[in-house]
Amino acid sequence: ERKVLEPEQVLKILDFTCRKEYYDYYLMHCAIHLAIACTMRGGEIGALQWDRVDMVKQRVSVDRVIDRIGKENAKLPKMQILFTFPASTIQALAGLKELQENLKKELGPEGYADYGLVICQANGRPVMTEHLNKKFKDILDDLNDPDIDPKDFVFHSLRHTSAAAKLTLSPGPSKTAHP
Repeated sequence: ERKVLEPEQVLKILDFTCRKEYYDYYLMHCAIHLAIACTMRGGEIGALQWDRVDMVKQRVSVDRVIDRIGKENAKLPKMQILFTFPASTIQALAGLKELQENLKKELGPEGYADYGLVICQANGRPVMTEHLNKKFKDILDDLNDPDIDPKDFVFHSLRHTSAAAKLTLSPGPSKTAHP
C-alpha cells in the first residue's frame, strides 16, 4: 500500500516549489498541482500539451501518456477525460507558460524543442515519469521536513493522495473515476 501525504504536507511542498526563478522547482510545482487537482498519472502529466489545457473553462483534456518505446504496460486512457481544476492551478500553469515563452525566445528554435508540452525540460524536451520521480525525491530531500521521509514517497504518491482526499470528501467506490 502506497503512503499518502497529508494536506498540510502537500501545501508545504507546493509552497517550497513555488519559485519561478528556478525553472525545475516551478515545473514540479505545476506537475504537483496537476497530480493533486486532476489525480493524473506521471505519464499523463508528461504528455499533456498546451492545446489540451483550457484556461478559461478551467479544464484539461487527457487522452495520451508519455512513455519509453517498448514499454508494454503503460496505462493508456481508454477515452478522452476532462478534468476541471481550481484557480490556483490555472495561476500556476499561466506562470509556467510565461516562463516557457521566455525560454523559447532566449534559446531560439535551435535550442528549444517546442512540442507544445506543458511539463517539459527547460529546453522543451519531454519529462518522463522517472524524471518526475527523481525530481520529486530531490525536492523532498531539499525540503528537509522531519515529517516527510523522502523514502516513503514517489511522484505517484500524489495521485493516491488526491484520490484519498476526494474519497474522503465524497465517499464512493474505492477506485477513482479515472481509468
